[in-house]
Amino acid sequence: MTQHYLFGGSNIHRRLECLGSAVEEPKHPSISSAAADRGTRMHEAIEALFLGRIGRTSKAYEDLPEEDAEIVGGTLSDVMDFLHMNDVDLCKATIETEKTFTWGESAHVGGTVDLVVHDDDHLIILDYKFGRVRVEPLCEQLMFYAAVAILTAPEGEAPEHVTVAVAQPEHTSVGGCVRYETHNSLMFVDWFKRKVAEAVKSYEAGEIYYKLGRHCGYCNGKATCPLQIGTSIALEAEDDPSVKLDWAENALPLIEAIRNEALMKLEEDEDCIPGWERQPKRAVARWQGGAENQLIQVIGEEARGSKLLSPSQLKKKFPEHTKMIDDLTIKESSGYNVKRKKD
Repeated sequence: MTQHYLFGGSNIHRRLECLGSAVEEPKHPSISSAAADRGTRMHEAIEALFLGRIGRTSKAYEDLPEEDAEIVGGTLSDVMDFLHMNDVDLCKATIETEKTFTWGESAHVGGTVDLVVHDDDHLIILDYKFGRVRVEPLCEQLMFYAAVAILTAPEGEAPEHVTVAVAQPEHTSVGGCVRYETHNSLMFVDWFKRKVAEAVKSYEAGEIYYKLGRHCGYCNGKATCPLQIGTSIALEAEDDPSVKLDWAENALPLIEAIRNEALMKLEEDEDCIPGWERQPKRAVARWQGGAENQLIQVIGEEARGSKLLSPSQLKKKFPEHTKMIDDLTIKESSGYNVKRKKD
């Protein structure tokens, strides 16, 4: 079973934003979800397949639905291509799956990495992501894993360069589903010492700070969070506008966090929140490529000031050219909102 750390890869963004989450979350049991359980099964399956591919025995995994099994197989193929492209000799490199690292004497800090490849002075840290929310390789989770791996390496064996990689089949491009970046190991260590080590030091000294924001959407310590409790209490407080205004500053990011959490859940399963759905934000018109030259030819320099006017501005200024303006624009939504379903 994967060990859960107070400061770990999956929670490090939350810890750095709000150290209070390290106090509140341990008070409550972790609650799984259908999406999380599916991700766990797919992680186990790809680990078994990978071990089999490099000649190690592993328990066969045959219970995946056909669609998920196809995703796992394709992801593994892309990972193998990525390793070959980075000149990894699978016969000579040290390859570990579900590798656990622990940093420091308190055992508060550590993480379990899906795939670790050590080839001479080059370290590869790879994480599988089976969700839809795009994850970049230089995210805090992978930077954390890389730093802990470097800092816990035996003396004289720390790598000079580290490649952090994400294998995410929901975001497959022409080159496959693996995205990666390679940096000098000192960059990861410096980030860790400035951010993580200082946060751990503050936690151990009892210097706890709380902050509301998007990270609250992932936190299971909401029920005892003093900021969230205080926000609800303030709504029932005495008729003092200053008290309510003070707490309103906390309420706004809390509302945003709740909506972001709902959006993430609805993205995974559109029927998971009864009575609510994702709706695209109002589409905004933008110019197609080459539109400026055509507009200048027809309308002249009045089509722009210091820059090309927006489609709506040009329609107001030159209503006789509305059709041409519409033909030269594309309407795109900038994302989604959470809305109640209409009866």
